[in-house]
Amino acid sequence: MNVQHTALNNKFCSLRRYAYLWVDDRKEFMRQFLLYNHVLTAEEIEAHAESGVPESPPTLEQFRSHIDSYEMLFNEVSDLPEHKVGRRLPL
Repeated sequence: MNVQHTALNNKFCSLRRYAYLWVDDRKEFMRQFLLYNHVLTAEEIEAHAESGVPESPPTLEQFRSHIDSYEMLFNEVSDLPEHKVGRRLPL
């Protein structure tokens, strides 16, 4: 059982780098990207607390670069082997 636990833990650790895909708020990410061309840091928000962070929408090149990075991510994740977790329950 210890070997299975170790294998599962190793698999989980290898997938942890994708956690932002289901942890981060996608709507907020897109809102900030479209307004500022990146996700704001706490330091940026604090530095512009009184006047607000100046808007700087992404250029077409930055937008394309972002789309390309998600296409590469899609291909990378699509190439991952499928894994089943847990046991199948009888019907």
